[in-house]
Formats: sequence, structure tokens, C-alpha cells
Amino acid sequence: MDKIDPLIRDLKDETWGVREKAIETLVRMGKPAVEPLVAALNDDVPAIRTGAAEVLGKIKDGRATEPLIQALEDETGRVREKAAEALGKIKDGRATEPLIQALKDETWGVREKAIEALAKIGKSAVAPLVEALEDEDVGVRTETARALQELSWRPKDPSHEASYLIARKDWDELVRLGRPAVGSLIKVLKDKEPGVREKAARTLGEIRDVAAVESLTESLEDTESIVREAAQKALDKIKKAS
Repeated sequence: MDKIDPLIRDLKDETWGVREKAIETLVRMGKPAVEPLVAALNDDVPAIRTGAAEVLGKIKDGRATEPLIQALEDETGRVREKAAEALGKIKDGRATEPLIQALKDETWGVREKAIEALAKIGKSAVAPLVEALEDEDVGVRTETARALQELSWRPKDPSHEASYLIARKDWDELVRLGRPAVGSLIKVLKDKEPGVREKAARTLGEIRDVAAVESLTESLEDTESIVREAAQKALDKIKKAS
């Protein structure tokens, strides 16, 4: 412990070389350094919390999983980013759901590291990610689709394919998919993002399935004019095709 604490203090040093030497030495120490590093995740100094998360990821000890999951909620973006990266290196399935939630993070770097981490965790992350394609947050859906792409995942049924394409905003492919996409598109007519609602309405108009008429009619009362206009045009197209 006497040797470890000064090294942890060096994680905040302004000199890059000092910080790097401290990180390398702590990593070589391995398991004996884990508990002090876990404690350092609660240090008052952000640089120490950041360095501790980085070292824990390089040591790859499962004891750090839960503390690193908690660090995904740190007030400092750089700490959250290093925590996500570390969880990817440890590859503990317990981190899957928290990493999916990290896809909502306001900091791009955190979202990026969460995607990479989920890809490293591998197959155990696939099922929760597929569920997250239905998340109400458009940003989470988009990042989830990216994570699944990193895992080389391919949808096995049309409903999952539709959700995946919506998350990627691949509206042309949804038209190609046709009727199997209608149910998923109807759901996002209630999305929080007006742009998504508008594109969903337009896509339903191109598919021209009467199953969408009731929901599109409801969209005529949407708060946004672009959505109302898209819904009306879609209904006109469906009427002409029927």
C-alpha cells in the first residue's frame, strides 16, 4: 500500500511522463493494486479518478466491474469515458445494461467507448442491444444500431430488421422491406422527434399498406405541421393504391 498510494497520486501530475510511468507501474503490480485503485475512483480529483479507471481496465480484474459501472455516472465526462473503455477490456456481462444506458450520455466520447465496450463483451450483449433498438430515445437507438453493426449482427426476423433500419434511419430500405416494416413504423409515429415522425409517415406512404391508415389519420392531429403534411400525403397515396 505504501508504494501504491504515491503512484495513485502521480496520476494527477501535470507531466505526461510521470503519469505514464505511474500507470505502467500500477499495471505491473496487478491484483494488489486493484482495491486502492477502486477506492481512487471516488477521489476528489478528476484526473486521479480518470487514471484509476484506465489502470483498472488494463489490469482486467473482475472486482473492478461494479465500481466502474458506478463510474459511468461520474460528473466528469473523461472519467465516464475511461470507465466505459475499462469495462470493455474486462468483458464482464454485468456491464451490458449500464453500457447500453451510457449510449444516452451527452458526451460523444463516452457513447463511442460504450459501443466499443459492448462489441468487446460480445454475444452476451446482443439480446439487450436488440431490445434497445426499441428505446424511446432516438440517440440510443442510433448508437445501439452502431454497436450491433460492430458485432456483425444481422436481423433474423423482419420485425428486428425494421427496428434496426429505423434506428439507422434507412428509410429507403424500409420501403424495400415493405409490409413487415409497417408495425414498427406505426410505433415511431409517436416518437419524441418530429423528424422521425415525419419520415415514418412518408415511408408508410411509400409502402401503401392500409394497416397504417388509422395511425396516419391520428397523425393529422400532430403538433408539428411537417408531420401532419406527411401523414396527409401518405393517406392520399394509400387511398389511390387501394
